[in-house]
Amino acid sequence: MGVDQTRVHDGDVTIGGLTLSLFHQDSGAPEESPMVLLDVSDLNLKVLGGGVKLSYDPQQVGQLLTSAFPVSATGWMAEAKDCHEPSSGSLTAYCVAAPVPDDAYQLVTVLSTPATRPTAVALLPRGFELVGGGAQAVYGKGAGSYLYASHPLVHPECPTVVSIGWVGASMDHLDADDDARIRVAAVGLSTDFLRQHQLQQVLAVAPPGSSPDSPTGFVDTPWVEANVAQEFLTSIGTCGGGLVHWWEGPGINQGNMLIHSYPAVAGWTYWHVGGKDHILPDPSKITGFLVGLMFLP
Repeated sequence: MGVDQTRVHDGDVTIGGLTLSLFHQDSGAPEESPMVLLDVSDLNLKVLGGGVKLSYDPQQVGQLLTSAFPVSATGWMAEAKDCHEPSSGSLTAYCVAAPVPDDAYQLVTVLSTPATRPTAVALLPRGFELVGGGAQAVYGKGAGSYLYASHPLVHPECPTVVSIGWVGASMDHLDADDDARIRVAAVGLSTDFLRQHQLQQVLAVAPPGSSPDSPTGFVDTPWVEANVAQEFLTSIGTCGGGLVHWWEGPGINQGNMLIHSYPAVAGWTYWHVGGKDHILPDPSKITGFLVGLMFLP
């Protein structure tokens, strides 16, 4: 872990009388396993969601994400590592936080059984609506396990319906057969609390190629941006995620995994997600997700 980590306050936005704050923190000098723990416990805030942006030397094979995850009500962790070949990188963790009373806040965490491609879903209890979540690959001494999915649970026939859960999945790489678990978290605010602030959950889904200039076909480094304001004008985003779709053609199937999931430069309404193949080509597509809050005057 880099030794020069400093939390930076990027700004605030108020919606329905609730003030949300955005922070970021860099991991420091490039290394083989960069990690950031972004903590807001001293600010009397609670984590609603977060993200991560990975950077690495383009002359090397690169790194892959292993964690973008709320470790507690006041902490967000992001981790990455190299895979099979040495490669240095650094990352930036992002966190959206707000002053929320204990009884209006819920953090649910689940841990999967071991598998080469573990997956799990964290579900919120009745009376709470999803505002964020994340996933963390838990592996042993092997080559590792890498995230390819971390996103809100979506109804297959109605993608903008209220979501109450978060999905996470990871995989080994290059037939390493490394069993791992995945830890998945869902963050929710109570429906009563949201109503008091005239707020409602919203969910934007960005199919592959739906953003300007984003690739429409299968590529080595797919990316897309989800935008909650495109359909819900009085909305802001609280947490986003992505799902990589591999081209499972003959002799491919090696995988394409997440490297980015973070708030885009356009501000509070956009979320950028991206993936990459690693060492061996595996062109893929990616779907982006952004859950947020909409003001109901």
